[in-house]
Amino acid sequence: MKILKREPQLWRLRMETEDDLWALARMAREGMHLNMLGERRDQTTGGEEGGRAKSAERKKMWIRLRIESTEYQPFSEHLRVHGTIEEAHFDIGLHHTHIIQLRDEVELSWHHIFTTSDVDLLLQSERVSGQSQVALVVVENDEVIVFYVTSRGLREGATWTMRGGGKRGEIKKSSTIASAFRMDVIQAITATLGDDMPLILCGPGHARDALLADLKSY
Repeated sequence: MKILKREPQLWRLRMETEDDLWALARMAREGMHLNMLGERRDQTTGGEEGGRAKSAERKKMWIRLRIESTEYQPFSEHLRVHGTIEEAHFDIGLHHTHIIQLRDEVELSWHHIFTTSDVDLLLQSERVSGQSQVALVVVENDEVIVFYVTSRGLREGATWTMRGGGKRGEIKKSSTIASAFRMDVIQAITATLGDDMPLILCGPGHARDALLADLKSY
């Protein structure tokens, strides 16, 4: 999380990781205000045009919500904040939902000074955001699964398998097919993970060692 502005009653923040969305969901409580760019349909732009119905235009604007509730699923890529519009170009008093994603900037404010626990959570999120995650690659003969070790536990990432049609079936014995499978996995892993992210391989010795050897020579 990037702290762009910090005052006793207002924080401007940029979401940089999924953990930041989780932290914001804990900090954004009923009665607080959350401000960010959002979209609303301008009903004054609807009507008839050339004999055909004209739909209302969606307009982007700065919307200030009085928070009523938040909705966040663990390790999801967005946070939903529900509330009533208190500041916008129109639709004051109506309900709106801000959908907050990575790289979004928001302002969180309220009429009290933020609590010590809020400040601790904010600063912890900023520290963790600057640290590399750890990728844990579980290797079996016919399947490879990537997990990410985060401050909140393990998050499952991608899965690659040689099993046809999603069924267990018979494991392919061909060394050529196995080698091509490992190369596909290595290309996907290296394209996904940053250069600074630590990588741990684990699993049965032969399968793990074969993937490690191919990874080193890639």
